[in-house]
Amino acid sequence: MSKRRRTSSVASRQEEETDTDSTPEPSRKRKKLDPVVSNPIDLLKVQQKLKTDEYEDIDELSADIQLMVNNTKAFYKRTSQEYKDACELWELFVGTKSRLLDSLEEASESKGKIILKVGKLARRAAAAAEARKQDVESVAEGENSESSSIALDEDMNQYEELFTAVMMATDPDNRSLHTVFQLLPSKKVIHLRYPEYYEVIENPVDLKIIATKIQQNKYTTLSEMEKDLLQMTKNACLFNEPGSQIYKDAKALKKIITSKKIESLSAITAALRDEDEESDEGETMDEEVDDSEDTDNPRWQLYEAVKTATTNAGVILSEPFWKLPSKRYYPDYFKEIKNPVSLFQIKKKLKLLPNIIQLPHKVKRGFSILSYFQRGDYGTVSEVAGDMNIMFENAKKYNRADSKLYKRVIGADSDSEDDSDDKLSRRKIRGRVLTTPKTHRYKDDLPLKKRFNALAKCLLDYVHEDGRQPILMFMEKPSKKLYPDYFQVITDPIDMLTIQSNITNEKYNSEEEIVNDFKLMFNNCRQYNEEGSMIYEDANKLEQVLMDKLRELGPMHDYTKKIKVVSKTKKNTTVQAQKLRTLYDTIRDYRDPKVRQLSLIFQKLPSKNEYPDYYEVIKRPIDLERIGQKLKSNQYESLEDMVSDFVLMFDNACKYNEPDSQIYKDALMLQRVALQTKLQLREDEEAVPDVNAAVQELLTSLFISIYNHQDEEGRCFSDSMAELPEHDEVDGRKVRALSFDLIKRRLDRGLYRRLDIFQEDVFACLERARRLSRTDSQVFEDSIELQSYFIKQRDELCRGGDLLHSPALNFSLLHLAATVESTRQHKLLEEQPEEEVETRSSEDSMKVSQEAENNSAKAIFTKFCLRNCSVYAKILLSPRYFCIHLLKQEASGESMSFNQQVYHVSDFVYAEPKERGMEPSIIHIERLWNNQEGQQMMYGNVFFRPNETYHVTTRKFLEKEVFKSDIHKATPLEQVLGKCCVLHVKDYVCSKPEGFLEKDVYVCESRYSSRARAFKKIKVWPFAMTQNLKLLERDEVIEPKRIMSVFRERIEKHKEEIAELEEREKFLEKEKPNVEIFYPQGVEGHTYYEQYNAPACLIRSGDCVYVKNGSGRQLIAQVDTIWTTKVGVCYFRGPWLVTPPEIPHAPTRLFYKQEVFLSLLEDTHSVDSIAGKCAVLEHAEYISCRPTEIPESDVFVCESMYDEAKQQVKKLMREGLKKYSHSNAVSEDEIYFFRRLINPPKVSQFLC
Repeated sequence: MSKRRRTSSVASRQEEETDTDSTPEPSRKRKKLDPVVSNPIDLLKVQQKLKTDEYEDIDELSADIQLMVNNTKAFYKRTSQEYKDACELWELFVGTKSRLLDSLEEASESKGKIILKVGKLARRAAAAAEARKQDVESVAEGENSESSSIALDEDMNQYEELFTAVMMATDPDNRSLHTVFQLLPSKKVIHLRYPEYYEVIENPVDLKIIATKIQQNKYTTLSEMEKDLLQMTKNACLFNEPGSQIYKDAKALKKIITSKKIESLSAITAALRDEDEESDEGETMDEEVDDSEDTDNPRWQLYEAVKTATTNAGVILSEPFWKLPSKRYYPDYFKEIKNPVSLFQIKKKLKLLPNIIQLPHKVKRGFSILSYFQRGDYGTVSEVAGDMNIMFENAKKYNRADSKLYKRVIGADSDSEDDSDDKLSRRKIRGRVLTTPKTHRYKDDLPLKKRFNALAKCLLDYVHEDGRQPILMFMEKPSKKLYPDYFQVITDPIDMLTIQSNITNEKYNSEEEIVNDFKLMFNNCRQYNEEGSMIYEDANKLEQVLMDKLRELGPMHDYTKKIKVVSKTKKNTTVQAQKLRTLYDTIRDYRDPKVRQLSLIFQKLPSKNEYPDYYEVIKRPIDLERIGQKLKSNQYESLEDMVSDFVLMFDNACKYNEPDSQIYKDALMLQRVALQTKLQLREDEEAVPDVNAAVQELLTSLFISIYNHQDEEGRCFSDSMAELPEHDEVDGRKVRALSFDLIKRRLDRGLYRRLDIFQEDVFACLERARRLSRTDSQVFEDSIELQSYFIKQRDELCRGGDLLHSPALNFSLLHLAATVESTRQHKLLEEQPEEEVETRSSEDSMKVSQEAENNSAKAIFTKFCLRNCSVYAKILLSPRYFCIHLLKQEASGESMSFNQQVYHVSDFVYAEPKERGMEPSIIHIERLWNNQEGQQMMYGNVFFRPNETYHVTTRKFLEKEVFKSDIHKATPLEQVLGKCCVLHVKDYVCSKPEGFLEKDVYVCESRYSSRARAFKKIKVWPFAMTQNLKLLERDEVIEPKRIMSVFRERIEKHKEEIAELEEREKFLEKEKPNVEIFYPQGVEGHTYYEQYNAPACLIRSGDCVYVKNGSGRQLIAQVDTIWTTKVGVCYFRGPWLVTPPEIPHAPTRLFYKQEVFLSLLEDTHSVDSIAGKCAVLEHAEYISCRPTEIPESDVFVCESMYDEAKQQVKKLMREGLKKYSHSNAVSEDEIYFFRRLINPPKVSQFLC
């Protein structure tokens, strides 16, 4: 064993000077730059700590002096003067310290008293550490006189270290956490402050009790002490509220206790005795374990294979790994190795059944094996192999590469891997052994097999900074008994053992398949576990390790061609399938700048139990899981099919959820990603770009950009638009107004084909917001910001007209500034008179109030005298003063009468509802007053009924239950319908208010937050709510009954809103005007136009149209002139455009697929013969752009003209086709320019 150990730097230097025969084998050389003294200190630093009172006792000062002396001894030679000075200084310090302690010993208190301070236990821990340092030094120098006393201290050190960690724990503000846990509540005053503490807490425990047990040596194991500490934190969490400070402190201490215990596991099992004692005890425990070894267990088989592995000469390789190095002789080993493991520990874990550590709480795991720290044994072969790998890596890290022990590691490690693979090939399934056949499909494709194994190995070998192997949590799927909900949430579970089995059985045909399985495993983990949990972060880290390994391996060669596919039904992955998978993965894995995965909420449809109204509102529900299943079963034929399903899913989310909700915004963002990804995947196709889809993607991106536009604090500017009324008054009836939600619905249906029409609706929505709000309001400012941001994003997306040329680009920020300024000036003129009217009304009210004071002075005086007869003489002195004072009290007093009913502050009343058919509102009066107009007003807190709250359908409510909300409002007293009463549940079950009918009495036990949409129990019922009530005892105590919630009213309301939106989302394009033009060569009496609304479509001079002829064929003609006769009949005249079959040509001549020829013949046609519009472009235009409103099938290319007289085809003139200019009143085409030029091929006329 001595061959793999090395001494510390101090001990090794001392042994070199002493001529000893037996020296350990040279260990790994220290780097030249490593410092000899790791913790330097000098007398100046000690003096500073003395001045600042950092030392709590003399032991801390002793520790620093000894550290300084030891640093000097370690750095200087024994023969140097510095070394001798250090020894003399230490002797002087120890002597002085002894004299001082002896003089104070007589005045010290009795030693039996227990002091609950961290100083005592910390001193004992420091003394134990000091003894260990002296022991190391004494062993190196041959001084072994103090060994026995140090061993006793080390036995107690493990308890003291854990206790010290608790006592020294602080929060981020450096506040001690242990203070409130020192002593239990006093039983003498328990009835005053904590009357129910000892009734709730069955096992009370505090730090004093734990410290007493430590001093009296009542703890036999560290687990017993940890159990008391966890019981202490559990009691605090049980008795106190979750949001309290002591609750948070208990949770923090719980984490510290658990982490400290796990760190101490290696120290608990380490051999701290002499080598002979260790071997004797190991043999004894070995015999006890051997009595119950399960030789058929594959975990034991792996252990025995490693333990009995030998060299060719018969030397057992595992002998040095049986136990850990002595902590006394090799303290640096435990500093360098964070997670020490030995074969003896592994064997104990294979056998040990009682819990070593009880986890403090249940932790959700995505792919969890029951940790041996929880149940005391290994669950799988991979766990045993994982600990063995840690053991071998520790040996490699500590020992030199040329040492014998390092070479033994290589031999034992390979034996462990081979044996582990053999065990994995025969996994037990449902009580029977499955023998996996060896097919050797990768025999001739070793690079592919190596690549797969390299990917798996990089995950298995990854070790976290704290010494953990995160992949162990992913080796097996969770137990169905412990985590039954896991298999309800995760529909396609997979674990690391399954992936390894697939590699062994050669089931993967490509690297993409194995990577998809790895990603599925990590995504399942993230879906099931909470964001921010340890296993959630492990999944992210392992996925990053996998991606780094893929980049390291580089691009994969075409290995899949060599693999012979056994299944005939499985087809090779096509380019289209790869694009579909890329689109799906992009949507599923997309994360926002805050690294939040947006697709998680779309993985599965809402539960029918919790959201029954969802399936009544949404007629075609679909989720990401369903889309993935259709992808696997090859149901998608094109990208458009998959994108349509994605758009349907996002549209359902927007239809069901509120526009200001997070899921609504996430759906918009993912829809934008889907459209952008589809365009990127189609860029490599040689076909003509889909202009309509590109325009839709541009409009969608523009809409999402402004809708999600936020300020520096993360507030969306569009949220303020939700404050506007949903309806406008049109001809005396309510009509749903234009809103962002309505624009989004029109956009999803593809009703916007032009940017200018879309911009017109967005601007109209924002202008409405400014029209309905004041100039100094937040809505007004937000609408300006959104419109200016729209213009900036529009110009950026359109590239200033280089990508999309549209008339919408003519509206700039300068136009917006002028429009806003005009609106502001106009509204200021309207807002100013209101202030003047308000001022005048206030002056009038002052006059009226003065007259009211004089007229009612007598009545008020009499009323006051009746109430206050004893002060009648004082009133006579200044009656008017008292009248004014009383009038003010009447204006804002504790009571007010209306309609022969007196209302008091703290009364509950019914108020008129907002809409007809609804139940009256319940309001608790908090204030009564008369406003400036003399109107009686009340201000109060609104109480909600269950149907006015947001909750899951499984929630049950008390009969006649209401909730104290966070909504307050002012209401005229004339809207009050009568009185009611609300009692706390404790009063309601045993009492009833006097003077109220049972139907007007309600019960309340919780408050409701309308912003967070959450309920919370009311701890203390305000006395003011019952001060005006007289409670009578009920004849029989009411047993509270809870009933289910009814969503029917909300569902019907939701349906009405959707019906209104569907009706308004029908897009009615505005009719464009007929634009007349002066035509000098025209016939007298005719009216000529440059734009005219024909029955089939809108035509302009220069357009090309389909013309119906007598045979039913559609010919192409260009509109050159438009006019109407005196009788109102409209005609147009222009040249024909003929197709290749209509002209004579050689049979071998090739044409463009959509090629036409400009004829020299012109005809006159009635506009009634027009069947539709098309577009004819020159070749330069045809390969670079398209009009956005014309389908691709109706776009033609023309580069030649045809002379019918000569039956000859010739190139167009240099000027090309005739160009037309129009006035500003004529609608201009929007042109989309391709990102790269297309190269249309020429084909035979039969394919044209």
